[in-house]
Amino acid sequence: MKIFNFILFILVTGSSVAEVSLPKIFSDNMVLQRNADVKIWGWAKPGEEIKLRTSWNEEVLTTKADKNAKWELILKTPDIRGAQKITINGYNGVTINNILL
Repeated sequence: MKIFNFILFILVTGSSVAEVSLPKIFSDNMVLQRNADVKIWGWAKPGEEIKLRTSWNEEVLTTKADKNAKWELILKTPDIRGAQKITINGYNGVTINNILL
């Protein structure tokens, strides 16, 4: 009985908090097309609000994870050079550094 309770506790507590996560194609040192609409997507707890900020724009893009824990945003990329950064926040934060456009 103790093992069953322990497993149930792990399942309940593990599913109550989900972290914002991204597919592996979104990582440090990636390259994005300039002057384009780029789809950024990932996973989070269903209903969790996601905020995306970039180093080239002060605008904050927001969305919510759907019932399947998926979210996506369309990001407009400018015609600039140099290393850039994207920060995505929800329950936790994810930062992608050294992005080239």
